[in-house]
Amino acid sequence: MLENFVHNLIYSTYKFIDSWGLWALFLFSITESIVNPVPPDVFLPFAASKFGVLKVTFAALAGNLIGAIISYVAFYYFKDHFSSMLLRNKYYLRARQLLEKWEVTAVIVAALTPIPYKLMCWSAGFLELNFVKFIVASILARGLRFFVVASVGRWSLEAFMTILKEG
Repeated sequence: MLENFVHNLIYSTYKFIDSWGLWALFLFSITESIVNPVPPDVFLPFAASKFGVLKVTFAALAGNLIGAIISYVAFYYFKDHFSSMLLRNKYYLRARQLLEKWEVTAVIVAALTPIPYKLMCWSAGFLELNFVKFIVASILARGLRFFVVASVGRWSLEAFMTILKEG
């Protein structure tokens, strides 16, 4: 059931990007840093083939940073309301340990790897990581990730589209 939901979400977003272009990618990228389980990486090859690697990288990065700022600020200012819920979540506890020990390095690792970046955004605000360090690390790491995925993906778009259509 969850697999079907994710597939439908991916396909719907693919169609949204096909219709609305870079604005759709930008909006989708905002949600990924807040709550969306599907990273924008899935759509970068298709979007890059239509709009170019640099435009796609910038749209995804700009949206992702806005979402990251929203998450950071929400968890920074409302941490008292979230603390009882989060302290019981094993994924949050792992993110907290990483962030307390490694700070900016943890943000960069989460931004470059499959670790859900939104967990780092939430944790950075909740644990009051230096906002400037958080944003700079996010810009560097997410920008690099989106650029590489868009570039490589653009070259292998045919295989990507086959995988997406077959579900």
